[in-house]
Amino acid sequence: MSVDAFPGAQHRRWAVVAAVLLVVGAIVAVLLLRGGGGSEASQPPSASTASSPTSSVAPTSSVASPTVPATPRATQSSTTPPAASVPPPTTTESPTAVAERTIERKEARLSDRVSVAQGVSVVVSDVESVQGSARGPGEVAGDALRVTLELSNKSAKQLPSNLALVNLYYGAGSTPATSLSGPGSKAFPRTVAAGASASGRFVFNVPKASQGQIEVEFSYSTEAPTVIFKGSR
Repeated sequence: MSVDAFPGAQHRRWAVVAAVLLVVGAIVAVLLLRGGGGSEASQPPSASTASSPTSSVAPTSSVASPTVPATPRATQSSTTPPAASVPPPTTTESPTAVAERTIERKEARLSDRVSVAQGVSVVVSDVESVQGSARGPGEVAGDALRVTLELSNKSAKQLPSNLALVNLYYGAGSTPATSLSGPGSKAFPRTVAAGASASGRFVFNVPKASQGQIEVEFSYSTEAPTVIFKGSR
């Protein structure tokens, strides 16, 4: 029997085909829609969005600032250390002040004999005008005076005389005269025996015009006075 003989069956067949096509089209549309959304979801986020930090949130430091320990305040000890023991001052005698010794000076006439110690005396026995000779350093030959002194020891013991000093001054201003080596000069001996006498001769530069007024200074010990003989010759 021909299909055309059943027109209702033919309409049903086309309806089924159309329904199938609609279902297939719907499935295809759903798949297309899902595929588009998946591709967008699989794409990585843009670099600008992922890398830009949130400006409103400031980073917080995780390291705490070190704490400086407070300097401990010095506290006064409740116990006071014992005071150092100081020995009592030792009573000592104050040193005795030694008075400075002033050497005594005696003035006498050129012709006087002067006592300088117990039993010891000195006198200017002679003053001569001579031509001085120069043999030592700094000496200048010329007009001079030669003075002789006698030291007498009437004591009971030997008298040391090696330290005897003799100086001469001349003129109104008492100008110091320079000593010369000669002629005929002679120092006192080292000692003068008890009961004996000794003499010494000393030469000094003195200009002729100033030989009239002279001073002769004599000393033989720091314990004895210094004698100044003054006068005209």
